[in-house]
Amino acid sequence: LLEVPVAYLVDEREWSRKKAALIVGSLSFVIGVPAALSFGGMNIFTKIDFFGKFDFIFGNISLAVGALLICVFVGYVWGVKNAIKEIFSGNHKFKIKPLWVFSLKFLSPLAIIFILIFIKKLVSG
Repeated sequence: LLEVPVAYLVDEREWSRKKAALIVGSLSFVIGVPAALSFGGMNIFTKIDFFGKFDFIFGNISLAVGALLICVFVGYVWGVKNAIKEIFSGNHKFKIKPLWVFSLKFLSPLAIIFILIFIKKLVSG
């Protein structure tokens, strides 16, 4: 779980691997402590349901937003032609190209937006 942010900091920010791993690991630890202690252990953490809030944010919102951003990036920024070229490099039997392009550019983003609206309505009542 730590490799991607550590590799980013080492490659792009030119941090030492030790420094990047220490900072990313410490940040993960600090964020994870309230969730781990929300089941008991300390009263300050049991008053607010940190685990439930983290689960909702990262399990519902972040996954849907991430999927939407991937659809937008591949469909409009990186380009469908580049994605198709990459798919054909490993699989020469990709026969659903038109359906995949339609799904990537229109159907999936629309479905994800409906999911986000539904989640918001569930939360707001």
